[in-house]
Amino acid sequence: MSVTASEQPAGLLGRSSVQFGIAGATQAAAAACCVALPLPGWYGVAALLLLTTAWCVVLPVRLAAVLALAGWAWATGFAVNELGQLTFAPMDLLRLATYLAVGTWASRAQ
Repeated sequence: MSVTASEQPAGLLGRSSVQFGIAGATQAAAAACCVALPLPGWYGVAALLLLTTAWCVVLPVRLAAVLALAGWAWATGFAVNELGQLTFAPMDLLRLATYLAVGTWASRAQ
């Protein structure tokens, strides 16, 4: 029996809600690595954007948008600022738009 691209794999890992939860956990771990290594500024932002994009490929658009928003929050709070502080300066809003655009684009690339 062959599996088509539109079919979800059986089991819990095939559910988008479970994949979304795992993606969020990996974002948290990556943000912790950005602080521990340290990987500040654009290096950390780029690393979190790549991770977020990779997860958005397997998620539906609505969950990908939420994950992209979370990715922006992790990047802004820990790679750009300290101690999880979110700011809304023009560069922060540009970063938010980039995360949302790339995340939804990656989700539609399925």
